[in-house]
Amino acid sequence: MITIRRLVTAVLALLAVPIAAIATAAPSHAMAAVPTGGCTASSTQSVSSAYGTSYQPTAAQVASTDVVVKIDTSNGADIDSLQTKYQLGVTSAVLASRGIYLVHSADCNGGSSAQQLADELAADPDVVYAEPDSTVELKATGFSEWSHGSPMPASEADYTSQPAVAQLRLHLAHRFSTGRGVTVAVLDTGVDPSQPALASRLTPGWNYVEDDADTDDVADAAGGQAVGHGTFVAGLVALAAPGAQILPERVLDGAGNGNVFVVAQAMLDAVDAGASVINLSFGTDEQLSSPVITDVINLATRAGVLVVAAAGNDADDMPHYPAALPRVLSVAASDTGGRGLATFSDFGSWVDVAAPGQDVVGPVPGGGYAIWSGTSMAAPLVAGEAALLFATPGHPSAARVRITIEACHDPLYGGGTAYGVVDPMSALGAALWW
Repeated sequence: MITIRRLVTAVLALLAVPIAAIATAAPSHAMAAVPTGGCTASSTQSVSSAYGTSYQPTAAQVASTDVVVKIDTSNGADIDSLQTKYQLGVTSAVLASRGIYLVHSADCNGGSSAQQLADELAADPDVVYAEPDSTVELKATGFSEWSHGSPMPASEADYTSQPAVAQLRLHLAHRFSTGRGVTVAVLDTGVDPSQPALASRLTPGWNYVEDDADTDDVADAAGGQAVGHGTFVAGLVALAAPGAQILPERVLDGAGNGNVFVVAQAMLDAVDAGASVINLSFGTDEQLSSPVITDVINLATRAGVLVVAAAGNDADDMPHYPAALPRVLSVAASDTGGRGLATFSDFGSWVDVAAPGQDVVGPVPGGGYAIWSGTSMAAPLVAGEAALLFATPGHPSAARVRITIEACHDPLYGGGTAYGVVDPMSALGAALWW
């Protein structure tokens, strides 16, 4: 494990392999910056909203200036004393109740880089951890047979009757649970609310990129190469758990860029909104574990929420984060036959289970359907399975849901995961005490 003082800026990637509802009010943790420092606006980040109209930093700017810091408040330390000691400005205080702040140097003469500032803060006894606010960047883009604006290669029938449905025995499983009453948060590029496959299944979410209530999955000023990923992922949750509600949280822009502070904020908002499952179809190829993400996942788990994450598409056994964190249910991709791992999928003892992830059919913006492969596709199918289990009588705990998913599996030929290929029908049988 790399310590916080050695952290470099991590690059996160949506975990997909290229092969050929609107809210009216902000969530409880909506972005709100606290401008500080004596410098002029031209020399500091004095902002009214970290991602609002007065200041919209690029991913590179965020990575080069902002630091996530957690203060040890048990000894009476607070943000005011830290600001005075290090000449800090507060970019965002939305996680202040947990002692976590997004800060930057308010030194009018330039100050330190984010890495230097993080190292300096991390050495302070009043600081639990400090890290540069790592960027999130889409690495692999493109649908296997779909380019934006072209005719769709798949149909609704292809979506509802695809091989993954038979492999997971979803038609039989839905006789016993549809996930009704359960909310699954999808942190991604947003979701197209007009997509028929998701009609009436979306709950009001938040757009953390533009700091508003429009969570649509569309191109924006940053571009559009990532557009469709969030809609596709949400569609696979709906396929596995048609009765569940989906909470769309847009943490990545149209180009697939964001940062870990926003992801952490969105996860906490999902917990506050009553989500039982959080799906993260992205991870870092830098093999680094972000302290703030780890911290928030631990908080979510203690609140009874199951976090599901894609294992990665590097075709190796190097731990991939956040999937490799102990409290995350990590998901690899099985091949088209459903018995072995897809060639692109990560593997190893740190990977918990596998699910269909090769040539999967899902909905895309504009009302159509397309084909895509990746552990990004496998994770939401398992998130949907978790929703089926959460909806069973007795209101099982997140720990029991996870154990049931892991225990009730089919063999994975050739190995590669700690357990095997998920089997929702067997898991429901165990949950219903058959």
